[in-house]
Amino acid sequence: MIFQGRTDELRILLEKQMISFSEALKFEEAGSVRDQLKGIDRLYESQKMIIPDSSVCRDIIALASDKNISSVQIFQMRSGKLIGRLGYFSDNNNLNSSQILQKVIENHYSNVDPVEIPSEILVQHQLVNNILISDWLSEIKKQKVHIKVRERSKKAEIIKLVEKNAHLELQRIKQSHDKILLMLDDLTNILELAKIHKRIECYDISN
Repeated sequence: MIFQGRTDELRILLEKQMISFSEALKFEEAGSVRDQLKGIDRLYESQKMIIPDSSVCRDIIALASDKNISSVQIFQMRSGKLIGRLGYFSDNNNLNSSQILQKVIENHYSNVDPVEIPSEILVQHQLVNNILISDWLSEIKKQKVHIKVRERSKKAEIIKLVEKNAHLELQRIKQSHDKILLMLDDLTNILELAKIHKRIECYDISN
């Protein structure tokens, strides 16, 4: 229900359950439902990302790239608020930004429950096969799914924010990669190897 943007409806349902359990003296079950309600509050507390059309379930997708790899971020917004953030990395393989976005979208939505597919997807760049992908997602969801690019308005600002997060993730993974290369270089020197090995196997023979 959260992924469908039906949080208010869910809250009413849980509150009724809690009262019912309490009246039946099932205090442990009532406490469990109370904790669920608190979980919903924690999900939305300190929420900074609020955009128009709060009744619309939408994902916002953007990427940041260097010459070899791209970081793609998916922000999941339900009832106008951010409930989740997913990150993917993709080898560029001579693909442009639109092609990379489309590849990630195809992979991501192929592996989620139909209820998790939003009715609107905001993307940083126009997809190569925008109409085809929209029709494919609509068929899975059994409801029209719109894929849009926004260059102005509040929605465009949100896309910029997602893009900024993608840049931060790309920077983080590159720093981690550089650190690993330095460690491998040290290991190469210690073991007096001719070059950095790309595969190292270790076997535990204690048994």
